[in-house]
Amino acid sequence: MNRLRENVEMSIGSIIRKLIKPQSRAYKNLQVLYRYFLSVKRTQKLKTLKFGVMLAEHCNLNCAGCGTYSPLAKEKFYDVAAFRNDCKRLSDLTGVKIDNISFAGGEPLLHPQITDFFDIARSLIFAGGGGGIDAEQWGVAC
Repeated sequence: MNRLRENVEMSIGSIIRKLIKPQSRAYKNLQVLYRYFLSVKRTQKLKTLKFGVMLAEHCNLNCAGCGTYSPLAKEKFYDVAAFRNDCKRLSDLTGVKIDNISFAGGEPLLHPQITDFFDIARSLIFAGGGGGIDAEQWGVAC
């Protein structure tokens, strides 16, 4: 049975590599999500979905403690429409509501449309129960 699972997992990984360019942000995000689902016990059912999104690959800072190459990366932003579609697709695939979205990068605050990402995240989280905060608290936080 373990051998069959390994073959299926290898097949899924090779399919992902063929469909999406390995250098792309979508490929990196899928890898993280794929590893997470592999780590979840098969009997364990997801109740909520939490994930992070890279809004910008570059950064305008040069922090000493930074472990990424973002200051060297070229300016590249995540598309708002792709984010909306990806969130909907993740929710559809998992069958659970999105409870938490973290924005990362490079430096996510460099994205010229960051408020659009906040609006989408706000609508998704409140549609799924609000994650324990109300709209007034959200407005203060963002």
